[in-house]
Amino acid sequence: MPNVASEARVAERFAAWLSQVTGRKHTVSPGGDPPDFIMEPEGWLEVSGIYLRDEQAKFLNCAAERSFGFSGPLDETALRLIRKLDEKLGKQSYQAAYTQRGKGTLLLSCQDCFFDGVNLARIREAFASFRPTNDRGFFKTAYFEYQLSGEELVYEVVYPKKALPMRRHRAHSGDALELAHFPKGATHALNLLQRFLPLRYRVIQLAVNAAHHPALFFSR
Repeated sequence: MPNVASEARVAERFAAWLSQVTGRKHTVSPGGDPPDFIMEPEGWLEVSGIYLRDEQAKFLNCAAERSFGFSGPLDETALRLIRKLDEKLGKQSYQAAYTQRGKGTLLLSCQDCFFDGVNLARIREAFASFRPTNDRGFFKTAYFEYQLSGEELVYEVVYPKKALPMRRHRAHSGDALELAHFPKGATHALNLLQRFLPLRYRVIQLAVNAAHHPALFFSR
């Protein structure tokens, strides 16, 4: 379920970063949905959050959701990213935006609070063989926005695929997402972002493979 306020923050952060790296001032304003945002001086921007599961999205964006339970491989986020990119590239509903303002930019923003290096490796493996099933040519570039625990925010170009490894663009340290104030060990283990908190009286239950995600398991 889209969180309009959250998407606006993501879009504004991206515009600020794009202004920094290009040397041209970029701004965003609400679009006609589609697209999500009109981008100046040119183009348009579509923002899509990538979660581990739909249930995680509801839990993080709806206060009424009291718990989130999940059992299975956490690298499902990588598969969801691929599916979302393929879906967006093939959507006919962007025709009007393309006709009026040319090709747009797609921003796939990682909202999975357990995203780690294992997920990132799976994503790169998946993109090595990714081929769009129905690319209508409405997007000029697609970026994947993510942040690993203790590192800066990163934008990687995931479309068009020109050469691996994917191009990495780090945001200025001042633009990086702030991690919640957990003890050092917990911050490394659970990459929970400050905007997801507080989780008071709300619970996340996970059952995962320790061999695949050792960082999620605690020891004393």
